[in-house]
Amino acid sequence: MAQLFLLVLLLLSGPARSRDAAASLLARGNGHYQRGELARAVAAYEACLQLEPGGLPSAAADAHFVPCVINLASVLVDLGGHEQRAEQLYRVALAAEPEHADAAYNLALLLHDRKTEEAVEEAATMYRVAAEAEPERWDAWANLAAALKELRREPLGALHAYERAILVLESAEQAGGGEGGGEGSYLSKLYYGYGTLLADLSPEACGALAAQPQNLLLGTAEGGMPPAQLCAAAAQNAMRTAAAQQPGSPTPIGKLTELEYTVPAMAGAAVDALARGGAGFDLIVAADVLVYFGELGAPLVFSCERATADEAAAGWRLLPSGRFAHTKEYVVREAAAAGYRLIAYEEMTPRVEKGVPVRGHLFTLGLVVWEAPVQGGATKEEL
Repeated sequence: MAQLFLLVLLLLSGPARSRDAAASLLARGNGHYQRGELARAVAAYEACLQLEPGGLPSAAADAHFVPCVINLASVLVDLGGHEQRAEQLYRVALAAEPEHADAAYNLALLLHDRKTEEAVEEAATMYRVAAEAEPERWDAWANLAAALKELRREPLGALHAYERAILVLESAEQAGGGEGGGEGSYLSKLYYGYGTLLADLSPEACGALAAQPQNLLLGTAEGGMPPAQLCAAAAQNAMRTAAAQQPGSPTPIGKLTELEYTVPAMAGAAVDALARGGAGFDLIVAADVLVYFGELGAPLVFSCERATADEAAAGWRLLPSGRFAHTKEYVVREAAAAGYRLIAYEEMTPRVEKGVPVRGHLFTLGLVVWEAPVQGGATKEEL
């Protein structure tokens, strides 16, 4: 009977010893990783997974080994050239713990890097898993917004993700006294992405967004402003906030490649001026462009992104990319007001973005110059 009791004790203590050894190897691997000793970190994590007789599948089935699986995958990503195995490891970890935030987020980063539609779709799903598992992860919400924006299918979902990221990060900044975390530059990017998406929202979608219980449109406008104007006002507020948060050039973060931009210090003042109808300004120009032109003679040839009258009732619209698109009629009308006349016009593709041709048009304008009256009449010449 004593021998049987001893055997039972040994059987019970085996898994406990294995888990203790796993914890020790995990700590050793983490130490190597923190010191930049990536090869040694890999060896420690691999040894952790070999503690189970069945190797990786058996180890991953035990929650005590999942951290070794995830950390091994992350080190392999850092080493480069091992993305396929890293993906496999993240998927094994998620099979064991489907709501593991780190595994879901790291897998999403790998998938998002591939830039294919299928991969970005799954990345969005994984970002959502991470964000819902840990709602205070602003980076998961932010990258979910970026992925949905790239897919161009769920504008309200992308806006909601932007809002969650902004609210979480603002709370973190306030809790930390706004010091030392670099949150301002991140908030600047988030507000900019939020603003560009709002500017492209349809009136129906804007109304649906404003009706949601929690959104950043609340307090934007008073007096029952129509949805289209509400989103336009909110977009301007977001742009001003982006400029106020970080008037320089924020450092890109994570996979938010869609949000890389430069906000000049004057952007807030320019947006305010435009919102007031330009009061107090004789002229607002894109000086960073016109400085290269020199004297504007004739003919003047240029291209811009193209919009239809249905898409841009005002003749222009702000695109999710942060660029503007204009209708042909708007350009011709404004050119005529400046003394130019259309000589030639052509619809064209100025570039391809992410495999999609960008709609554009090419204008050739002639400058209309008035000559001295001849025989009591006035003539004009097109240069």
